[in-house]
Amino acid sequence: MSAANSPGTAAAGKHYRLQVNSFDRVSSLLVSLLVLVGTTVAVMVIIFVFRRFSPDMTQAVVIPVSKARGEPPKGYAEDLEPPGLEDAPTDMPPELQETLKELTNAISSKTAMISNDTFRADKQAGYGTGKGHKDYDGTGGEGGNDPPKEMRFDASSETDYARMIDYFGGELAVIVPREKKIYYAKNLANARPTTRVGTPVEENKANRFRFLASGPPLQPLEVKLARKANIMKANAIVVVFYPEEFATKIYTIEQAEMRKNGHKSIDEIDRTIIRVSKQGSDYNLNVEKQTYF
Repeated sequence: MSAANSPGTAAAGKHYRLQVNSFDRVSSLLVSLLVLVGTTVAVMVIIFVFRRFSPDMTQAVVIPVSKARGEPPKGYAEDLEPPGLEDAPTDMPPELQETLKELTNAISSKTAMISNDTFRADKQAGYGTGKGHKDYDGTGGEGGNDPPKEMRFDASSETDYARMIDYFGGELAVIVPREKKIYYAKNLANARPTTRVGTPVEENKANRFRFLASGPPLQPLEVKLARKANIMKANAIVVVFYPEEFATKIYTIEQAEMRKNGHKSIDEIDRTIIRVSKQGSDYNLNVEKQTYF
């Protein structure tokens, strides 16, 4: 009998043949999962680093309500009405007239939400109590020309932004023009923020420094904080009011930066960008950039 047909040789070949068992399958699955998780984490780290440290990233900007340059701002009684449909030429096609009418109505509706009616006092005068700064008109419309300001803050989370507002004594406000009411919330980092209800007339008398977020990421965070405090309303304006101490800090560092760059009057300032930075549990204010006329 030949070696090829030997029973002993055939049994030995079968014994040493490689086989895939359950242990091999489980091991391969675990290795694959580890590779997948590792790749996902690496991609997330790369995205985080790019967003955090990319110099070309558009910063979050908060823009307060500011006055125009030139002559002193007009009081409420001196405000000029914007042009409407009645100022349009009379020889326009009916279709264009109807389009202008709809556009005028839409603009009027949006303008009413942020008009000075929201902040004016009982008398027909420029809103404010005689102070010509803090982005308020002086009494009778004779306020000063305060340069516009932007505040930038890279909030790591909704809670981080809430703690920043609390640190500077800020108060989140939801202004509802149709109700002539303002819904407030402070101590925003707490599980249950402190809330109250006021009126535009009362806020006007307080004459506080305010900032209005122009877009993400801070504007959505303010809406979330308002919803957390249960003060968010439809068709409302969300702003943050700050006390006198905060305004003093802003103007102090603004004027220090102005003098450092060889300027002597705030009328020479075109815009000031304030950067809020976090150091431990504290938040600091610094001038990131200041431009001049």
